[in-house]
Amino acid sequence: MRNKNRMISMLLSLVMILTSLIPGTIKVYGTGISTEYIVSITQGTSYLYPDDNFTLTVNVQLGEMNIDKDGNFPSEDAVSVGGSAIDASKMNYSVEYLNADSQENPSKIIISGLKYTGRGKDATVRVVIADTNEVTQVISKDITLSAMTLSETQDMLKVDDVANVLVKAGATQNAQVKVINQGKQTLRNVKVQLELAEKVEGIKIKTEEAIISQLQAKEVKTAAFSVEVDAEVKAKVYKANAIVNGASFPVNLQVDSHIVPSVLEVSTDSSKIFNPGVAQDATISIKNVGERPARNIRVEINSENVAIVGGSNVKHIPVINAKGSSDITMRLRVDAKVKDNSVPIKVDMTYLNSLGEEAKDTQYIYLSTTASAISSEVVIGNIVSPLGTYGVDENFMVKFNISSKGPAENLKISVQGGEGIVPKSQNLFFVPKLSVGEKKEYAVTLAATRTAVSSTHPIQITVEYGDTSKPITISQYSSVNVVNPDKDEEGSETKKGTPKVIIGHYKSEPVVVRAGEQFDLEIGFLNAHKTQSVHNLKANLAVREEGEKNTGSVFTPVGASNTFYIADLAPGQTEIKRIRLYTIPSASPKTYEISIEMEYEDNKGNEVKATENIGIPVEQVTKIEIGDIQVDYAQVGMPTYFNATIYNTGKTDISNMMISIEGEGFSVEDNKMFVGVFEKGATENYAPTIIANMSGNLTGNMIIQYEEATGEVREVTKEFTIEVAEMAMPPDMPIDDPGMMPQPNGPKLPLLLGGGLGILIAGIVSAVILKKRKAKKEKMMLDEDE
Repeated sequence: MRNKNRMISMLLSLVMILTSLIPGTIKVYGTGISTEYIVSITQGTSYLYPDDNFTLTVNVQLGEMNIDKDGNFPSEDAVSVGGSAIDASKMNYSVEYLNADSQENPSKIIISGLKYTGRGKDATVRVVIADTNEVTQVISKDITLSAMTLSETQDMLKVDDVANVLVKAGATQNAQVKVINQGKQTLRNVKVQLELAEKVEGIKIKTEEAIISQLQAKEVKTAAFSVEVDAEVKAKVYKANAIVNGASFPVNLQVDSHIVPSVLEVSTDSSKIFNPGVAQDATISIKNVGERPARNIRVEINSENVAIVGGSNVKHIPVINAKGSSDITMRLRVDAKVKDNSVPIKVDMTYLNSLGEEAKDTQYIYLSTTASAISSEVVIGNIVSPLGTYGVDENFMVKFNISSKGPAENLKISVQGGEGIVPKSQNLFFVPKLSVGEKKEYAVTLAATRTAVSSTHPIQITVEYGDTSKPITISQYSSVNVVNPDKDEEGSETKKGTPKVIIGHYKSEPVVVRAGEQFDLEIGFLNAHKTQSVHNLKANLAVREEGEKNTGSVFTPVGASNTFYIADLAPGQTEIKRIRLYTIPSASPKTYEISIEMEYEDNKGNEVKATENIGIPVEQVTKIEIGDIQVDYAQVGMPTYFNATIYNTGKTDISNMMISIEGEGFSVEDNKMFVGVFEKGATENYAPTIIANMSGNLTGNMIIQYEEATGEVREVTKEFTIEVAEMAMPPDMPIDDPGMMPQPNGPKLPLLLGGGLGILIAGIVSAVILKKRKAKKEKMMLDEDE
């Protein structure tokens, strides 16, 4: 065998020498691929993971051949390892010989400095050997590594995307990405990278790569990244990707900031009244309520019923600094055909925030104009809604009363909640007849079931009356705030975990709002989710109902816009916002619904839209005036004529009015006068009879008591004075002058005339008074018959 090998080597050498003598030819070295010289290859580490360092031991039987350490094979190193599964850039090798002293008969090649890439498992070991004549050839052997590939680890790895990656503006901090091993094997050298989905000015991820050295089965570990966030970066959720062992997972980088970005609010002078058809100057104030400047502000004014006189409807403001404001003056003319109490104007704004990003916003302001009268009917009044928030099976109560300006029959009164709200007490009532001035009080207990979602739920109060075949129907609304996280988490995967903002609290001051007056409204925005925050919440107040005869929106903001902004709302947090509103004078006395339209972002940056409703009870202003009080000449013991006219100058009917007189030194006949319903614009005449018991100037009070729509009793008084003379008597004859004594046979005519005249005058006065009283009673009887 040895002789045969020598013969082959000599022939190869001869071929090489001859080839080298031919011009233009290429030197040929031995390229045999025989593997008979490589007995086996063993892996130093029993099982490899990506990025593991390892060794290979190549067992060889080369006989008289040796490793070509002298580099006679110029295209390759004497020992090399190839294939995408192995990084051999830092490879070294050593050789063990059977004869260590002479370094002959190699037995092992130990290859070190290898790194497993995870890209496959196949590799090839090549060795260049040479004989004693330095004739070389390449021997090689393919191997399959015992290892786990990157693709196999990717199937086992997952990023926890439920919680956002949190960072704060104005700081460099560690952002943490949670990695989960879902498999059944321990993983090593898990590479994690964090990248923004798109470039964001002011955010820099300084850590290129984080390595989790070991991740056991079902274990969760955190990869930390140094993230630098400028103070100017807007607080919001930014899209990012976590790349784990080459697999990409979407995550959210949430930037929290105590700095409120530039946010603009629009307001106008609520005290100014605009006359339709007349051009008037209007000042519109733009205020930056944020903590960063707004630049290149474009303001556009639009309204169907308002014209811009002598100028453009677009204005530009170079900059409004933080907490600063700028005024725009425009000459406006409200359409002469407008009959509304208020006219809305749409204000569109475009500006650059502190990061140079374009922001847009739309708000509404209202111009006050005129008012008109209202009408009344069967009234659902004095609605008392439950305060606070209620969970499942927690009872709450709704109270209200029913009254009418005239007789009403066949009343059917019902109270109904929305989906998931059920009555726990009687909620249906029947009243055969409701008399003038009569008032019925009701209280209904309800509760939320497990099917009720976290929200503000309307409670409808309905009254049907009149002809049973075609009844008249009126409705009013109360509301209740319900929190039910278990129901909120039901549904599809996309809805699970989505935070829900509800109106957890609201109140008006006063509780019952008067038409034509201003009131303060306080609204509490509650994030009902247990763990998720809410970001960039924008809420608009909208009132769909108008005053009678379409006299405009019932409520209009005073000196501010109808928009609220909340940068962040933590789980379970309630943020209170306040606004002053004006109620138009033509508002009917009932409960009006205000819709709160909200837009906000969840932790993943998804936009969420929701609408909540609240109810505001409105009453009309009552006003009673007493005209001039007329009192005839009075004498002690004689009936005296008293007359006063009462005017209802308010905007609503008045119930249960009682009129009377109080005072000392006189008595009153037909003193108390009751009026069940005193209609708006009507008059009543009050004419009792007064009989003085003493002479002199007597003082009394005319008193009127009546009920408001809320049930509150009010009183109006007016003082009057009566001048009372002594009763006229015949003059007494003097007795100390005998000359003046009546003679027995003297004339008695003067005495008789004096006494008779006094009696005649008293009789005439009494007759006149009684005649007037009789005429008045007859008139009242005729009115009742009609």
